[in-house]
Amino acid sequence: MEMIDFSSVKNQHSIKKGILRRLPDCYEYCFLPDYELKYDSFQSQSIQMLEFFFTLLELKNKTLFVSVQFPLHYDTDRIQEFLEYYTFSYDENDEKGYYVKNTLEIVEGKLFKGKPLVIGRRGRKKLYYDVSDFIEVTAQYNQYHQIVNTGQAEIVDMVKKKPVIILNGRRIDTVPRIDFDLSKDLILSNGQFIVADYLDDYCGNIGFYSASDPAIPVSYYLDNDTPVYIQIDEGADGSKICVVKQKYHLDHLIDKERNRISQAREDGDLDDCDKDDVLGREYPMLEKIRNRKGQQR
Repeated sequence: MEMIDFSSVKNQHSIKKGILRRLPDCYEYCFLPDYELKYDSFQSQSIQMLEFFFTLLELKNKTLFVSVQFPLHYDTDRIQEFLEYYTFSYDENDEKGYYVKNTLEIVEGKLFKGKPLVIGRRGRKKLYYDVSDFIEVTAQYNQYHQIVNTGQAEIVDMVKKKPVIILNGRRIDTVPRIDFDLSKDLILSNGQFIVADYLDDYCGNIGFYSASDPAIPVSYYLDNDTPVYIQIDEGADGSKICVVKQKYHLDHLIDKERNRISQAREDGDLDDCDKDDVLGREYPMLEKIRNRKGQQR
């Protein structure tokens, strides 16, 4: 059995602890590890959401959302990236209605036996939603007693690298929250001025946020392979100058962005301009940099 332990990944606050295992026909990310061994009798349902499948266990007195299945053509980096940027929910509700935590918007929603399943794009809101437009799909799925054969599964080691953050010359393990006063503080990020109310964690790396719209950052860092240096100097009047630097891997970021665009295209969530601009771009400057490095060697 191949499994991936997400308990030590860089963004523990946004990815629920779980295990990714490779089965003969799919990857399965289990929110409840070894769920098939915890209950003597259950009915299992796999509900398709986009190109993924939600696994529900129907017990005598409750139904549990236990895993998400990914197609095998996804590699482990793509699965973890998807888990970083999207969230899942089943039948979460309170007196105000159904909701999804840490979500910017709903991407897909369905009803199974009257209860909603949703995929959302990650954000910082507790988002309430209306299920009246969701399609009831119970009739499309046959109930069956499932025996899950995990003997052929493999545990995959996929602990994602945490970025190295150096704050005023000292290495720290987590992204610090740094508040700014826009009337007197100055923020410089890789040579660009940033207008933000605070610096905080974004998917395990650096994000700059506006207090008026904290759902998504106004600017953020993606490269976890190179160190991020933060230098904060304070003036006599209490003002701060915050300088953030990272010598990022340009080719790595381009490949990552191309993967994001490819996934968005497959999901139908991309306009033609965005597709042609990123996927078809030749990036001549990157080629010049690579050629220069080759000549130096």
